[in-house]
Amino acid sequence: MLDKARRKPKKGGRMASYLAGLTGLACTVWALTGLWGQWVFGPPTEIRMDSFYPLEVGRYWVYTYQKPGENQKTLVERRIESHARQGDRELFFLNDGSLLYNQDGKVFEMGQGGSLNVVPLSSLTPDRPFIYRSQGLHIEKRIGAVDTVLVVNGRRYEECMEVITAFRSVASSAEKIFTYASYYARGIGLVGRADPDATGEGVLSVVLEDYGTRPL
Repeated sequence: MLDKARRKPKKGGRMASYLAGLTGLACTVWALTGLWGQWVFGPPTEIRMDSFYPLEVGRYWVYTYQKPGENQKTLVERRIESHARQGDRELFFLNDGSLLYNQDGKVFEMGQGGSLNVVPLSSLTPDRPFIYRSQGLHIEKRIGAVDTVLVVNGRRYEECMEVITAFRSVASSAEKIFTYASYYARGIGLVGRADPDATGEGVLSVVLEDYGTRPL
């Protein structure tokens, strides 16, 4: 009787062995599924939530637009609805027809009408701005303050990055230069834009009202 008892496995031990086998099989299937997914779709897109301009499907921003000196306000929502891969570039499509992509430390915003806005996210020296042309405009972008505070509608945004834009008409002989400053908060994106008023003082013309992510 003693020998038989020693040879007979306990019920709990048999169950533990069974569960261990299932766990190993599940891990193997999970690993193979991951490899298959990378083979078909490519490596997963890295979403930097600490970025000054995070890009992901479902992210949205609600802004109030108001021209300096005017009382009329316009409420606009920008929402990333889908994305696609083009070579090694990840493209994000917005509800307003715009196209966004991140390249070389800059976010490129291509409007439906052919306009181009570039948001530099890496350090640029004031004497070497990023220069490009769009719709007859000569545009220069540079980073001003890299750690500033912006208070919008009673909400305080810490560690904002200031992007200063200067532009002029390519065809203008007078070469009058216009400027404005945009402020980006980590993990959020654009939180405000200041345009000079008649006195030259900066007035917020674009204000972030709401933001977040929604499942699509």
